[in-house]
Amino acid sequence: MSETQKYNTSLESYDNAEGAKNYIDFLNNEDGQFFRKILYESFAKRLGNPEINRDQKILDVACGPGWLAAEVAKTWPNIEACDGSKEFLNYARTNFPQVKFTYADLNTRLPYEDNEFDTLIMSMAAHDVEDQVKTFTELRRILKPGGKLML
Repeated sequence: MSETQKYNTSLESYDNAEGAKNYIDFLNNEDGQFFRKILYESFAKRLGNPEINRDQKILDVACGPGWLAAEVAKTWPNIEACDGSKEFLNYARTNFPQVKFTYADLNTRLPYEDNEFDTLIMSMAAHDVEDQVKTFTELRRILKPGGKLML
């Protein structure tokens, strides 16, 4: 972010070319690769045995540039992802065409059916939403009873 650039909402901080590029650059440097490895391993461990639950329906909520959804899809192929940043979605769709990416602003009603997903992954985003009660109410709506919300 340039010294003079100020953002009013979390969405504004990533839905611009400079903010998105800075985050993608971080993910691709040595520290970012370590960060990605730890996050993936943590979520993969909690997704369970792929021989037993390979077909669980997963949503990567606030997926950013899509790397986590793409990595999860290698073992659990029934995954979708969403984000409110058009910049990140453009990157994700270009680089990870095997995953379905949907535009979704976490501050509004999400474009999914009630009880649609077995598991929701929300990595590094809960602190960014403006209205956490509204957001988590929506996440509960789209999560199947007994489903997993992983933060």
